[in-house]
Amino acid sequence: MRLRLAASYAFSLALLLALLLLVDLRQVAGQVVAFGVLPSLIYIALYASNFFFRAVKWKYILKPFANVRLADSYHIMMLGFFANNLLPARIGEVIRAYALSKKYGIGKVKSFATVVVDRVTDGAALIGLLALAFAFSERIPAAFEQLVLLPVLVFAVLLAVFLFPQKTKRLLSPFVRLLPEALQGKFEFLLEETVVGGKALRGNLTYKVAIWGSSAAVWAIHVLTFYYVARQMGLPLGLVDLALFTALASFAVMVPAAPGYIGTYEAAVAAFFVAYGLDVNQGLAFAVVTHALQLLTIAVLGYWSTHRLGMKVGEMLNRSL
Repeated sequence: MRLRLAASYAFSLALLLALLLLVDLRQVAGQVVAFGVLPSLIYIALYASNFFFRAVKWKYILKPFANVRLADSYHIMMLGFFANNLLPARIGEVIRAYALSKKYGIGKVKSFATVVVDRVTDGAALIGLLALAFAFSERIPAAFEQLVLLPVLVFAVLLAVFLFPQKTKRLLSPFVRLLPEALQGKFEFLLEETVVGGKALRGNLTYKVAIWGSSAAVWAIHVLTFYYVARQMGLPLGLVDLALFTALASFAVMVPAAPGYIGTYEAAVAAFFVAYGLDVNQGLAFAVVTHALQLLTIAVLGYWSTHRLGMKVGEMLNRSL
């Protein structure tokens, strides 16, 4: 565990140090300061709205297992995001599952499976943004085509697992039989509890519409927030370009790193700007503005949600480390 945490910090630090060699910090700082207070508040309001739709999505993913109140879905989800800001390696996903299990009595494995399903639907929506960008943009660098293959393949396979659990079990059964008998039952239990987490994706039409509709709203809001900042900073990026940017940056921050995905996000933004032939100083300024405002929004909403759930921040950290 400690080795994984150390590796997460080291990875983020290496990315940040590499970025510092590429930019003029005075230029970056000047552009960040010039963004202004009012545009920052508008961005925060836009960005904060995506968490309502995230809460709706998770509520309907959970429908087959418990009738979770929308307020609880929101606060438990925000607890997870808040923990990801404070802890490395995306431990907040585990804390979110633990809080759900404790409050609603859903098994820990099943609770975590619904969090995985939530993230898989995010990945599927991001694949949709990539498809949109590749269909309507003529300025996508050729290197991006190879870059997105792995995350697209991973999320497509994961989505197929949750959509077609019986076929997944049949495909895995020969490999399960190779395990020692003592492990076969445990593996089958874990597999069953995991794939059942996607039950809402396979049944009630209302659940599916709510899940995929709210997922589309979440990522549309992300694209619009980036578009707003790009316009404020005078960047020559349209909605389709920023759909691609949103997908690439979001895939990048799924990599376990330091708290708040510091380093991975900035590196992804810088790589995007370099690939598009734009000023890397502007790119890092764009990254600092958007990232700082995202972290601030999550900190405020997450702190509120933590206390609404009757928890203390110190208690949450102690349980996690």
